[in-house]
Amino acid sequence: MKRVLHHPSAPPNGRTYWRSLGEYARTPDFEEWLHREFPAGAAEWEQDPLSRRNFLRLMGASLALAGLGLGGCRRPEAHLVPFTQSPEWLVSGKTMSFATAQPRRRGAVPLLATTFDGRPIKMEGNPLHPFSAGKSDTHAQASILDLYDPARRHHLAFRGKKAEAAQLDAEIQRLRSEATASAGATLAILADETCSPTRERLRTELLRQFPQATWAVYEPLSPGYDAEAATATFGPGTQFRANLANASTILAADCDFLGSEDGDLADTRNFAAGRRIRKPGDKISRLYVAEPRFSITGSMADHRLRLRAGEVGAFLLELGRQIRGLRANAELNAALAAAPDLPLPHGVNPAWIRECAADLVANSGRSVVLVGRRQPSPIQALSLAINSALGAIGNTLAVQPTISARSISIKDLASRMRDGTVKSLVILGGDPVYNAPADLSFASLLGTVPSSLHLAAQPNATSAKTSWFVPGTHYLESWGDALAADGSYLSIQPTIQPLWAGESQLEFLCRLTGQAKPVGPSLIRETFTARTNQSGPALEQAWNDFVREGFLPSPPRSAATYSVNAAGVAALTAKIAESSETSATSLEAAFVSSPAMDDGRYLNNGWLQEWPDPMTKLTWDNAILLSPGTAKALGLRNEIIKGILIADVVRATLAGQTVEAPILVAPGHVDFAVSL
Repeated sequence: MKRVLHHPSAPPNGRTYWRSLGEYARTPDFEEWLHREFPAGAAEWEQDPLSRRNFLRLMGASLALAGLGLGGCRRPEAHLVPFTQSPEWLVSGKTMSFATAQPRRRGAVPLLATTFDGRPIKMEGNPLHPFSAGKSDTHAQASILDLYDPARRHHLAFRGKKAEAAQLDAEIQRLRSEATASAGATLAILADETCSPTRERLRTELLRQFPQATWAVYEPLSPGYDAEAATATFGPGTQFRANLANASTILAADCDFLGSEDGDLADTRNFAAGRRIRKPGDKISRLYVAEPRFSITGSMADHRLRLRAGEVGAFLLELGRQIRGLRANAELNAALAAAPDLPLPHGVNPAWIRECAADLVANSGRSVVLVGRRQPSPIQALSLAINSALGAIGNTLAVQPTISARSISIKDLASRMRDGTVKSLVILGGDPVYNAPADLSFASLLGTVPSSLHLAAQPNATSAKTSWFVPGTHYLESWGDALAADGSYLSIQPTIQPLWAGESQLEFLCRLTGQAKPVGPSLIRETFTARTNQSGPALEQAWNDFVREGFLPSPPRSAATYSVNAAGVAALTAKIAESSETSATSLEAAFVSSPAMDDGRYLNNGWLQEWPDPMTKLTWDNAILLSPGTAKALGLRNEIIKGILIADVVRATLAGQTVEAPILVAPGHVDFAVSL
């Protein structure tokens, strides 16, 4: 029997029901605020920017997310597959869950998006996927607020003014014509790092059509040092990651893998499992940490050493010598023979390194040495040689193929922009004007390019400098795909129609390669079909399972193992440099990522701004961290007056760039170094 949901009109008298405070109040301001069912953007403050009324108006995104003022939402036009079995009909007021994934630099996070009457309201980990096992992290939870951000641009813009879709169509056609005439030599793409097989497929097609085009990838927190070391050690197209499931002894050298480092949920969960005692007689894992500032990982350490970031190379060389004396290894011997003979860092107790080396060797095959990704490639290569001697490779350190082909760096792109080769620049995501290396002067270079286009979900400093701005989509608004850190293939399923007619990177690249704009999941399905090699009913069933469950399990690992290229490692370790002497007048500066803001991409997320830093407890603020000893030597201090922290403000100058910020005295920080 066909069932029909009836929506009777409100009765003329008696009890009246309302869904939001705005519907109840019926104020003109709130009615205007609800234009097109969602906030149209925070209105500009007029006379009194600190008035209670203006404060409440700026809370529009939070009210929208909480369901206050949202009468309804448009669902995607393409058919979706819910995480649970499809209901016979949709019951208004009941939540539904859809499997999706949040793209990340080092691998996407499998998630479940809970929707209420067609709008996403909550993110949790996908319980079926072994990577997340139903868990999520701070950025996944807070990403829902980015969808409802009132600051999102609602229209195309050309040189700061509203543009029409036909104008963008003409610009894309012009880009293609110009690139065709020059075989792509005048066209450059600067993209953020992603793990999407479909975007990689479109990239390959673009470079096939325009073989001389430039494709650069830039992530400010992924300088690529580990990739260079992996190539020299294991060969091209390889990468490595920790596998802490069976690790019993761990050394983290300038590596906050439980906090701001590019770790993953599986690392955190596996480490926690190794610290849990289930029955009498169980042994827990042991954690050694050498780091410049007190981190989340350092707070969990059994043995912690304060060490400047520039001294990690000398520290690992001494560790390697101690391990070589206990366990012979050809790769480690070659690495140490080529490396310079650096002295032990001042103030480091040799007994600490000796005991750490003995513990690592005693647990060979179940021990691992982790190095932060900001450490240069020679030190990354040295850590791989040490892990080879410990039997970690293939056990506690996984080596696997890279997700995408190697691209040129932003420095190479800047060089081509400087010599006038690039005539048209397309920037996919990111904010290089804000976070590109200062010595590149990227903002100035961008002004020399005749035509530039920025595709991003939110306007930022780069959008203000480019000729074109194209509103991008949130990952909950568009079809996509990605690989998790373990190599499994994930489905990114939209849960809502794009709020402001945004365009995804995949859709834009389709148009740039001369293809029609994809309809629904057609583009993703092509990639899925190629990966599964199925057809007919089997393909249809596999596709439905893929979208419903959110992932395609990664294939079993081959029995082949990666061998270490001793000559390649030695060539890199020969470049290890001695750190400069530090003092009260010459400090070491270490740049660290924010656990909340990451590289700045979450600056407009109120939840993350309100989230206190796990170690410093700072919110809505930033500071220069230094040790109590350094603060005393410099005559700086923090004071608490009537419950308020009062800090000295200093100017820090590095390579001609000056930053003015308050200082925060941080216990556990290494002396004569600052963290920014």
